[in-house]
Amino acid sequence: GQGPCLSTDIWWGVFCDDNGEIWELEMARNNMSGVISNSIGELTGLTNLDFSFNNLTSSLPSGVGNLQKLRTLSLNNNFLNSNIPPELGNLNGSTIQQIWLNSNNFTGSLPDELANLGNII
Repeated sequence: GQGPCLSTDIWWGVFCDDNGEIWELEMARNNMSGVISNSIGELTGLTNLDFSFNNLTSSLPSGVGNLQKLRTLSLNNNFLNSNIPPELGNLNGSTIQQIWLNSNNFTGSLPDELANLGNII
């Protein structure tokens, strides 16, 4: 089958640019459950990833740190657990503006690598 950017079908919450690259996943309040695959890091054109207010479990995958164009990461109000991966500090500090991870079940302290992200508000 074709991916969401090449298909004539509309994929709810998936937005593509003119080059056929996914730039936004807007799936808040979609009753999603399960885990976020580490392959999310292969969507290098993403500028907005919003999976907030769902039922996602397991840990935040380190692959999220590969999303160099990401401006907003919204994973709040899920059931994510474990430590926040230090790879999150690999995000582009001049691009990322907002990270929402509240209302999950994370453990441990914030990784020191998050200090690399200077533009977060």
